[in-house]
Amino acid sequence: MSAENIANGTTAPGPTIPIPYDPHIDNFFGVLCLFSFLFGTVGNLLALSYFCQKKRDVPTIIYTNIVLVDLTIALLTAPIGISIFDNRSKSIFFKHQIFCDFWAFVWTTMGRMSVFLVGLLSVSRAYSLTFPFRTVRRWVIVVIIGTAFVIHALGASIPLWWNDKHLYHGAVAACISFGGQTMPEAAITATKVFDYVGVLIPVPVIIVSFVVTVLQLAKKTTAGGGRGDNCKQNITVTIALFTGIYLFFNVPAAVVMFLFNFFGSSINFWPKYVYLIAYIFVMVYPLNAACNPIIYLWRMERLREQSLSIFHRTFSSRKSGNSGGLEPVTVQSYVAGTRVSSENLVNATL
Repeated sequence: MSAENIANGTTAPGPTIPIPYDPHIDNFFGVLCLFSFLFGTVGNLLALSYFCQKKRDVPTIIYTNIVLVDLTIALLTAPIGISIFDNRSKSIFFKHQIFCDFWAFVWTTMGRMSVFLVGLLSVSRAYSLTFPFRTVRRWVIVVIIGTAFVIHALGASIPLWWNDKHLYHGAVAACISFGGQTMPEAAITATKVFDYVGVLIPVPVIIVSFVVTVLQLAKKTTAGGGRGDNCKQNITVTIALFTGIYLFFNVPAAVVMFLFNFFGSSINFWPKYVYLIAYIFVMVYPLNAACNPIIYLWRMERLREQSLSIFHRTFSSRKSGNSGGLEPVTVQSYVAGTRVSSENLVNATL
């Protein structure tokens, strides 16, 4: 299959076969991209401001990195949505090769980091529940995350080392690497290894950790406990929900990606399963990134209060600007993660 024909939305060898785009499904995918971009950006910015104010324990460090990755993915979704609404053309972004290569590199790196961080969060919680008297040091988590980022960035940059340019493909409305244009066989094999290590292998690890976490949670719930135990159980439930949402989006995609890597070259895969491919390569990460803030807002009361305070202040300032005066503050708001003092409240009404 030649890269040129693929980039033009056709298949080779043999007669070129146009990929059957459906305008209704295209509109649906475009709306999903818009939702992922807007909600993922706003939601993760609110979550980032919240986690940056919290104590630097192990879950907070991992959550902060997950939010940064999800925020990046949400921002990278905008060019995809624009291309879909522009009849799957290259639009204003993917016309430039530099942006194409940069987008594909960051997208691949962030996608793999997203998988890794969810796995790290799930494994760390399962470990703390199984061995409650053992603690993981924060610097160990920081080193693990930094090492994983370097490894995944190196793996995503393999095509760039060999000047194997990323090409725009209408099926995914984005730039991807087709492999083998200029890369030797060893580099192609290395790319597949990074795919397996970064996407496929973590899935069973996350599933096992998820099962262990749920079983430990059920055991502790049956045994009961004090206020401290209830707090730990709430944290565990949040992480279990977080992991469950990830598995919901990513397990089907990982299975299909596995089948595609092994059997995709033997079948006429592209035109027949075009929207399945688009779901795997495009929509999994953005939808996951947009749904994570929903879990944060649902499970973390202080984040809800802080977010409502921000929206209240935003709309109140607009009303005050329109009326030409300042409205007195009548509710306690959260600034920098703490309640405003009574002195500040008095000063705010003057």
